[in-house]
Amino acid sequence: MISDDGEGSHPASPPLTCSQGHRSSLQLQTQQGGCICLLCFSNLISSPNSPTFHVSYALSQLSLAISQPWFLHGLITFHVHIIISPLVHSLSSFDDEPIAHQIIDLIVGICSAGGSEVLGEAVARVSDLLSSGALAWSRRQVYTNLNPYIYVKDKDGLINNLVIGLRLPSEEIQGEILFVLYRIAVLQCTSRDDEGADLFSAHCAKLLHLSLEALMKTQSDDVRLNCVALLKVLAQRGFLENAFSSDFNIMDTYEADNFMQTTDDSNNGSSLSTLLAEAIKAPLLSPDSQVQIATLDFIYHCLSWEGFSGKQIHVLVEENVVDYIFEILRLSSKDLLFLLLVPLLPKAMLEE
Repeated sequence: MISDDGEGSHPASPPLTCSQGHRSSLQLQTQQGGCICLLCFSNLISSPNSPTFHVSYALSQLSLAISQPWFLHGLITFHVHIIISPLVHSLSSFDDEPIAHQIIDLIVGICSAGGSEVLGEAVARVSDLLSSGALAWSRRQVYTNLNPYIYVKDKDGLINNLVIGLRLPSEEIQGEILFVLYRIAVLQCTSRDDEGADLFSAHCAKLLHLSLEALMKTQSDDVRLNCVALLKVLAQRGFLENAFSSDFNIMDTYEADNFMQTTDDSNNGSSLSTLLAEAIKAPLLSPDSQVQIATLDFIYHCLSWEGFSGKQIHVLVEENVVDYIFEILRLSSKDLLFLLLVPLLPKAMLEE
């Protein structure tokens, strides 16, 4: 598959076939005088039975080769569609984090050079795998670059799979999933995609409870920041306001068993208000001022809703959220933090 025939700055004539009999048009020569058979490479990384050290070596050689401008130009111009599909699908073939990093770095490098068409194909294939659940959630499934959302075909399946991933105990994966969901929400909002609004509505009850539970339990400020950013975007789009209505909070038995204790209040807004109050305490006490400011900004949006009732404010007071806010005010000397706190206090104090 990969041969090295010596040093040299100019490629020699390629052999008629590789060792497996594949024609020369499927081979690209490297600056060192060797050549890479793209079909052999694709077959190797597509087979889950391939030895991982062989796969890792092949990936490293291709990564080295695409650093050479003329090799990269030949790959992008003539063979990019041959290589993108097996690279993406190889993510589900090997449960190996270092190999996953190699694959992702290669995909990003090729997409950066290939333009929107190559990027669109890669994103579409990645989102298809995520949407179908073909990839078991693990560190290798951490994706943060889903900006070209237009290329995603099964948007509903993608969002559903991402929301399900929030149930995993890994804080690193939760943080990345929350960031991807945040980016999707922002992209849908800026593009004014009506379909996108409907998609989030269908998953919003589950997403809210899992996000708030993640926010309540995490010890990572990165996860907190991503979670609060997502919640704020959902709040700005009206999803949280709807979530506190009785109709939106009716959950089936399966969801009730997984998200909260089943009580007489499970199907009204009070249980969600309590979860919200508990979830925002830790971010308010975070040593990271960025997390504190983002959380206060989110609380301000909550208190600004016309539908945020006195009963829900009372829950925040009963859960001592106002005390947390006063404590931040007492300890903070930052003008920005003070300006964010001042609008919160009058409305919150109405229930004192």
